[in-house]
This record gives sequence, C-alpha cells and structure tokens, in this order.
Amino acid sequence: MIISFCGPSKLYGSENLEEKLLAFLNEVITDERTNFYLRDSGAFDAFAYNACKRYQVIHSNVRLTFVTPYITEQYCEKLIPKLREKYDMIVYPEIEDKPLRLALLHRNQWMIKVADVVVTHVDRHSGGLYRLYMNAKKNGKKVFNLSNMKL
Repeated sequence: MIISFCGPSKLYGSENLEEKLLAFLNEVITDERTNFYLRDSGAFDAFAYNACKRYQVIHSNVRLTFVTPYITEQYCEKLIPKLREKYDMIVYPEIEDKPLRLALLHRNQWMIKVADVVVTHVDRHSGGLYRLYMNAKKNGKKVFNLSNMKL
C-alpha cells in the first residue's frame, strides 16, 4: 500500500491533528507492507513526517519514502545525503521530461497517481492543492482530509 501526503506549506500541526492522523493510519493500514510517500519542504511536510516517524516506531511494516522532484547534480550533492539520513528510501518519479520549474507540480501529481490513499489538509475550494484533492477523488483514491471542512 502507498499512502501519499500532500498538504499546504503553511499548515502547523497540533497534537490533536497528529492524533487524528495516527488514528486514521491505524484504521486504514493492515499488516501489509506500507510506504509513506512524503515531501520535505514545508510545515505540512514536517508535520506528516513526524507523525509517520512516530507511527513507524510502533509498526515495523512501514517505510518512510521521500519523493524527490529533482535529480540535478547540485540538488543531489547538497540535499540527498541529508535526506538519506531521515528516510528509508528515496524515489524519483518519471518526470525527467518535464521542465524543472514544474517539477514540484508533476511530482505531486505523480504521488497522487500512484497512491492507494492520499492524506491532505484542504480547507478551501480553490488552488493547486484543491485541484490535487479533486483529481485524487476523481480517480477513486481514498482521501483523508485532515481539515474539518466538508468538500
């Protein structure tokens, strides 16, 4: 099972929000091997990583996987060694034919495409994150929205 995490860069998680996420993960994850597909560039990403790491301490059947948007030489030299310390695995989606300036968008779309479950925090009816959310729903993905907003 693959669970992808895509959320807003400025969300700051709370203990209540983390408990909500952990309860959902306990509900949806069975004994099968599970990969958490994570990003590493904003507050939501840090929140998701911390919650997933906490979950992994108790459950040995999960892996923390960083999905990188770039494989440029400079990016690989500077950031990948640090990311290898945090994550069990690093994955580069098949987006090398896309312009670098759109790499984040294509990486996020790929994360939704390959996921069985998508975890997000969408609290408005517009923007790129909302479009990702709607795309996931349209393609039959199980989506867990940490926001209390009904979409």
